[in-house]
Amino acid sequence: MKKILYFLPLFFLAFTACEQDANVDVPEVDPELVINCFITPQDSIIRAKISLSQPVFGSTINNGPLTDATVTLYGNSSSVLLTYNANTDSYEAAASTFPILGGNEYHIVVSIPSGLNADAYTIVPSAPVNFTSTMNDTITNQDPSGYEGQARITYSFDDPAGQQDFYRFVPYHVSYAQWSIDTSFQRVGWELYTDDNADGTRISRNFTSYYYVYNGDSILAIDVYLMHGNYDYYSFHKSIENYSGDNPFAEPTLIYTNVNNGLGIFAAANGVYRRHWR
Repeated sequence: MKKILYFLPLFFLAFTACEQDANVDVPEVDPELVINCFITPQDSIIRAKISLSQPVFGSTINNGPLTDATVTLYGNSSSVLLTYNANTDSYEAAASTFPILGGNEYHIVVSIPSGLNADAYTIVPSAPVNFTSTMNDTITNQDPSGYEGQARITYSFDDPAGQQDFYRFVPYHVSYAQWSIDTSFQRVGWELYTDDNADGTRISRNFTSYYYVYNGDSILAIDVYLMHGNYDYYSFHKSIENYSGDNPFAEPTLIYTNVNNGLGIFAAANGVYRRHWR
């Protein structure tokens, strides 16, 4: 009788021989304070959101808004204490009591009873830019139930000479919902750029917004904002723009932070607003 011999490849034997459970001690990382605050001279309310970070490894914590923080904003040779507003989950102060001024530096300081504290600095751009915009609105498809269209915004502004400048153009649809008798605002994108190779010139750009309106609703207007931001403002939004979420094929992106002893963003801009009625 012939004996049948079964041979396993040597590399397979080698891997199975080395196979074992891995017990790796991963050190716990303590949560950090997270600050999220943008200031502009145009805002009527100064608003900051404060929370705790959620470490990748470690115990699960409540990383929702903190309600027991002390939040103080310094600037203009004075200071203001921001108080918690449960309706917005934010710490707030009226800008009328503490105006945000172009060209000034501001310092935010946050502490909580457990002993954690964090702070950050930012400088407000000195002035908004000279900004003009026009809109060309076109209905591209229409039937008894509604219509589709596109709004082409053409805008231009004067870039200050002799410095690097950062811009964020943000359009919103102003919509009316018939069923709720309510007006809503929907951001429909943004453009983020610098004045590289255009310092001190008149910069012109276009943005096309597409809309779909049905069941008696309507687009009333297009609101546009041109934010003249500082480096922190630009860098944070650029990192958000590059973030790919859970895409396993994307390069990892670190979200920009300028907070000392914590995470988050404290940044400033000087903005211009226009409304284009349809």
